[in-house]
Amino acid sequence: MKAIAEVCGLTTGALYHYFGSKSDIERFGGELFEESRVAVKAQLLVQDDVGSVATIRFIIDIQLNMVEEHQDMIIFVNRNPNQNPDTRSALVGGFIESCEEVILNGVKAGVFQTDDPFWVAYEIWEHCQAWALRRWLLRRRFTLEQYIERVTETIFRLLGIDDSQANRNQKDDDSTIIRPLTGSARS
Repeated sequence: MKAIAEVCGLTTGALYHYFGSKSDIERFGGELFEESRVAVKAQLLVQDDVGSVATIRFIIDIQLNMVEEHQDMIIFVNRNPNQNPDTRSALVGGFIESCEEVILNGVKAGVFQTDDPFWVAYEIWEHCQAWALRRWLLRRRFTLEQYIERVTETIFRLLGIDDSQANRNQKDDDSTIIRPLTGSARS
């Protein structure tokens, strides 16, 4: 626990205040990644047009708000030298695969134009993780809302979405977005 506390920039006592063991920490980190993957999957189930601009906005918004809420845990999960690489790969991969599914649906529907849906999904993941991992730099220049808008614009460019299409679709699609419950239960 001492090594984990050092990696997170916390005292061991502070870490024990929230978690009883390393396995509790890893389980909570896994729950966070699973929560965002499930939110994407839930959106796919309720939305008629799963390859839409609104779905991409939703994914970016929900992921960045989750990262904002749990920044220290995100840092821990990314820097934990004792974490099982297969576990991390499965958690991250699940989110990226869910995003890739949305993007592939949009490509098939003619809404998105990209030759590499996986890369765009990976970029969503990386930009969202950067909010926690590079917050010391990003917060000097952006509020969370400004950062969400910048990331959304960047991803839209990768998907071949122009500003007029993005703005037009935002008004049309907002009613189909579901909002997940905020906050995760800690064990």
